[in-house]
Amino acid sequence: MSMVFCRGCGKEIHETAPTCPHCGAPANPQPQAQGKNNYTSYDQVPWYRKNWFAILCFFIFTPGLLITLLTGDVYYVRKGELKTYSMGGKIFLIIWVILSFVAVFSEP
Repeated sequence: MSMVFCRGCGKEIHETAPTCPHCGAPANPQPQAQGKNNYTSYDQVPWYRKNWFAILCFFIFTPGLLITLLTGDVYYVRKGELKTYSMGGKIFLIIWVILSFVAVFSEP
């Protein structure tokens, strides 16, 4: 029994299913590559991978931002096109979060 990912909602479905039982989208004939997402619109991106969640974590729960950045991409829309932050931007934010923790929790 092999599973594939739905093009519509991203949930796992059986490879022989003609449509997704969760959202009704036609089944994806090819399995999704590990670590690569095939989102076609911002609405398909999970809430914890959206730009607004990263910004909220930045100000309220910084460890959440660190976890989000280390486990995958953060998506945003620019000029109607779905984009992710560059690796350089992610590395900068990760270093900034770590240095912030060191500064806050280090002894004077």
